[in-house]
Amino acid sequence: FKGRMNLDEKASQSLLVMVKELKISHPDIQISPSKLCSWIIENYIDDHFAKESLRIARDHFSPKRYLASIMRTATTDQDIREALKKAVLQIGEGLPISKRKMPRQLALEQSIKNEN
Repeated sequence: FKGRMNLDEKASQSLLVMVKELKISHPDIQISPSKLCSWIIENYIDDHFAKESLRIARDHFSPKRYLASIMRTATTDQDIREALKKAVLQIGEGLPISKRKMPRQLALEQSIKNEN
């Protein structure tokens, strides 16, 4: 992969909030959303990716894909029952972790919306 990325609306707004906060806190810097995004990704892989990979996997868990993979190995009725029991447990564990916004981030997002 090389080139452009599409961000969802929430990620795009968060990126704009971070750029705005950096420019307010450090008026002597020159940074664009693209440069900040690159910086975040480069530093994230070095400092956080290994620690967060399980959470990423849980947040992007696909019950349909998981069930299909375990059903491929089932050969008997008992295997299917066990696979379904295991799937129910795994699907319950794979539910996304809710994320809370910090009050400061909410205030900055609101100020950006008010400017537009």
